[in-house]
Amino acid sequence: MYRLCRKRSKRRQLNPRSFSVCLPTEIQFSIIDHFEGDILRLRRLCLICRAWASHAQLLLFREISLRHDNYERFLSLLSTRDYLGRSVLCLHVSGWRLWNEPKLHILDSISLTPSLPNLQALDLAHIALAPDDIAIESGGPQWRFISELQIRFSKFTTSETMIAFIALFPRLDNLEVTQCRIDNLASTLEHRIVLPDWHLKHLALGEFPPTPLVDWMVQEPAELRVDHLRILSVGTDASALNGLLRKIGGQLKHLELPELTSRGHGQQVALSIKPCVVLSTLTFSERSSYDRGHGIIHTLLDIASPSLLRTVSFDIHLDAGYRDTLWEAIENVLIADGAFSALKTVEFHMSGIADGRSSSNKLLTAGEHAVFLMQGRLPILEAKRLLRFHFESAPTNAEQVNDGRVICDDTQTWPKQFWSRMLWKKEHPPFSTL
Repeated sequence: MYRLCRKRSKRRQLNPRSFSVCLPTEIQFSIIDHFEGDILRLRRLCLICRAWASHAQLLLFREISLRHDNYERFLSLLSTRDYLGRSVLCLHVSGWRLWNEPKLHILDSISLTPSLPNLQALDLAHIALAPDDIAIESGGPQWRFISELQIRFSKFTTSETMIAFIALFPRLDNLEVTQCRIDNLASTLEHRIVLPDWHLKHLALGEFPPTPLVDWMVQEPAELRVDHLRILSVGTDASALNGLLRKIGGQLKHLELPELTSRGHGQQVALSIKPCVVLSTLTFSERSSYDRGHGIIHTLLDIASPSLLRTVSFDIHLDAGYRDTLWEAIENVLIADGAFSALKTVEFHMSGIADGRSSSNKLLTAGEHAVFLMQGRLPILEAKRLLRFHFESAPTNAEQVNDGRVICDDTQTWPKQFWSRMLWKKEHPPFSTL
């Protein structure tokens, strides 16, 4: 009898290994939040349990990509699951790549839906807009709360169409217009379009005829404030951009310039940055050896002395002949007569591989060879410990051996503004109803 009772008591004892710890739901969701942006893993989490599926779906719908073949399915989904629409923060809309195809009405449908109350960013690509589109005629009630707008590879019927559409976004703080086309470029504004009271943290103007948009920003009496201006193309006539710099130069803090040519090399009106009196960061994109740095020298000489400039950075490509640039002359300008006494950093953002010229030391990587070369050609800046080098791609093991002052394992050095990240993004997360 005693043995039987002892066996029963042993059966009642629970195995300590059978216990499982159940984390609170809030902690589980916070762990899932770390996978935001990982589309494949979030889809797998949706298959585990209903609680995880509901939270993972909200993360999947933070950033949606719409095309001509899925936007109707997306709108029908919002009509039955409006809670998913409230989680959408960024919307990518891509039309036909060929403008001669039948016109799509993606924007017209989105502009009328009330199911996207928290939409903050809108990215448009391959979109054709005309004055009679609902997206413009409706007054854009859906666009009033958007703070970030990017338009690229798109077509507008007239200049007034483009300006009227951009003016529908009164709360913008990031605006980027690149690679766009206007059919009737000679058209003028028939009605005045008021410039919104914008305080743009980031403004980017790319390779398209910028005169209508820039002239509208300049001629409107409303105040325009810009913290960071990125110019992707100047062209032979920079008079419109000079007018923009005169208007916003008193508050502009960061200016990014494309590859510049010196005066007299085919330029009718050269770019002048003299109005930028409080500029603290100046970035040059020098990806070829055509001008050999003369444009950089003239631009630096345009800056009023003494300058408040604290950072000068160069975006160079290692296979574009950067060695032919007159770096010694650029150094002389930066250290001459105390004009840049506030200068704290001279940065080099490097990308790509080295050109065909082989280094004498075969043990050096392409990045190390570029660093040692620039240190030798800029000895005074190196002696003042002003040089910094960053690489777009992750450095190799040999590069990580060097001290962090010279070669930084920093893949996040590039500007992290929303549109700078979106401009070169080749693939958007696919839309899925799960």
